[in-house]
Amino acid sequence: MNKFVFYFIGLSLFFIFGTVVQAEQDESLILYFMFDEVKGEKVTDLSLHGNDGEINGKPKIIEGKEGQALEFTSSSDYIQVPPSDSLNITEEITIAIWVKWNGGRSATLSKVYTYWLGPNTDIEYAYQKGGNNVLVHSGKDLPMKEWYHIAVTQDKSGKILMYLNGEKFYEDKQGMPRDSSAEPLTIAKESWGTPAFNGGVDEVRIYNRVLSDKEIAKIMVTFGVKGVESKRKLAITWGSIKDKFSSNKAD
Repeated sequence: MNKFVFYFIGLSLFFIFGTVVQAEQDESLILYFMFDEVKGEKVTDLSLHGNDGEINGKPKIIEGKEGQALEFTSSSDYIQVPPSDSLNITEEITIAIWVKWNGGRSATLSKVYTYWLGPNTDIEYAYQKGGNNVLVHSGKDLPMKEWYHIAVTQDKSGKILMYLNGEKFYEDKQGMPRDSSAEPLTIAKESWGTPAFNGGVDEVRIYNRVLSDKEIAKIMVTFGVKGVESKRKLAITWGSIKDKFSSNKAD
């Protein structure tokens, strides 16, 4: 009887905590790179969507805004994420990144035809609609060689908001929807080639919805995904429960 009671309790905890974990993490978070656990040539996506990235070249591991980050100094240094349905966002979107820019025009993040964000003489956001380029100049300079949090949102109506260090500083409206794209996503390089980003990148997030002002301010100072860590612990716990039950059953 004790064996079955133990199994029932373990199974109940699995479903209870499994439900909590799913509620903790936002499914609209399509990609999240922390760079704290870079392994070889792979960057693990901490969202629920598995958009892992491949490191190209030899970017350096540096001290980031929180934990470690990657610094890109060559045109051969970049991250490429294979195309996926989840990354092909043609309507609502939020992109948020910590950057330490060393100068030059380049894309911090680019998915050709669909969305592009990076510094030039100012912070820019771009995409294509009906095969035509839409380039939005914010007019806001990004100081060099310091960590800054930049974010952009665009809703279904085409309304664009830009943020610097959690503060909204720019608003515009352009046509929608964005063009669809089967191209990969690149970080620290234009999707179609050069120029490349020169500087540090940390805490890359992409959502398929518009985050509010409060949410933008919150993610700027929130690092990590509680749900991911909890899910890992849950998997270990559930494995232990199964092993224990199997052992008891054998006895």
